[in-house]
Amino acid sequence: TGMCYMIDSEPQMGIVLNRLGGVVVVFELAA
Repeated sequence: TGMCYMIDSEPQMGIVLNRLGGVVVVFELAA
């Protein structure tokens, strides 16, 4: 969920999410 505000603040985050999509899921689960 912490990433959500980042995506909202960073327009480029959408592109990053494309490659970090899997990492974000793991990060959320770990958090």
